[in-house]
Amino acid sequence: MKNSFTLVGYEAMLTEGLKSNYDFLDFRNVNSQTSNKICYLRHDVDADVSAALKVAQIESKLGIKATYFFMLRSPVYNLFSRANQNYVENILNLNHNLALHFDENFSCQYDIPLQELIARELKILELNFGIKTNVVSFHQPSNRILMNNIKLTNVIHTYDKELFSGIHYVSDSNKNWRSVHPYNIFKKSIYNKIQLLIHPMWWVQSKNIKTRAVWKKTLINNFEQTQKQLEETEGAFGKAFRIKLL
Repeated sequence: MKNSFTLVGYEAMLTEGLKSNYDFLDFRNVNSQTSNKICYLRHDVDADVSAALKVAQIESKLGIKATYFFMLRSPVYNLFSRANQNYVENILNLNHNLALHFDENFSCQYDIPLQELIARELKILELNFGIKTNVVSFHQPSNRILMNNIKLTNVIHTYDKELFSGIHYVSDSNKNWRSVHPYNIFKKSIYNKIQLLIHPMWWVQSKNIKTRAVWKKTLINNFEQTQKQLEETEGAFGKAFRIKLL
């Protein structure tokens, strides 16, 4: 189970990092770190806010602090719904950090500088959750992001090659490690400095299942959460009914 996409596997992976003396640091400290072994632990919350809280609880139990990047323009969740607001507040109460997961494709629709659009969304996060943040990750980043062809003022972005020079990037995208498994990185200290991107939705199932099945479960869960609030607060909605996702 130590290498499985489950909560048990996730805890085993982080425990190995602690055993190997990695420090889990805040992205805002990237310019001032002094540790020999470093992990910048990042969560891009693409679809499932409830999953984020589950991994946040494991990290808190281990004494690890992570950064959670939430979308304001997710096609599948409303960050400011009653349930999701509560999830995020619980994550903050566990002493984790909050940051912006920005949809760059949305910005292409408007003749507004990228810096300004990001600043607007950061301010919304700050006002709604009562925090300060200047950290952003890009959802499905374009080549201009990956090739470091943008410059942001007073904003840290997670794909900045200059800022994260010498820090090995590891991601679980679509449950496909594009590098050595982090468990082995930690165990063998293959890289002393890493940025580890974890998408919580992949890790909260009771067993390893295919990504398409994860998406289906996530969409159903989000709908049931929405329906629960409708039942509780919207008089015109009526009794619960089943919608079948084909």
